[in-house]
Amino acid sequence: MSIDARVDVTPDVTQEETPQTLTVSQLISHIKEDGMSREDIRKKYGMTIAEAKAIFSHPKLKGIRIKKQKVQRIQLVDDTEPKQITIEQGIAQSMQSVISTVQYSPSDNTDENEY
Repeated sequence: MSIDARVDVTPDVTQEETPQTLTVSQLISHIKEDGMSREDIRKKYGMTIAEAKAIFSHPKLKGIRIKKQKVQRIQLVDDTEPKQITIEQGIAQSMQSVISTVQYSPSDNTDENEY
């Protein structure tokens, strides 16, 4: 009887060959800018757990927190302030109100014999 092991593969981390040298700034960039965890970095470079533990025990890498990407689902619009318009929009609105006033003006009497 055989037992098959199920191995979960994370497709979001691409594995690269472990380079001979890794720089501290490169690892800090992965953690802070890319939002990668130490486990993600370990998988990316194909390091063993012992290798990752040795690398992340460096004094400059201790205590660095992962910068998580914040996803903002709600957009806040301030509708309490009066809406500012551009000069072009103001002119267009003024022209529109003048045109509508002229169109509805009752002073268009062309009959001279009314009186």
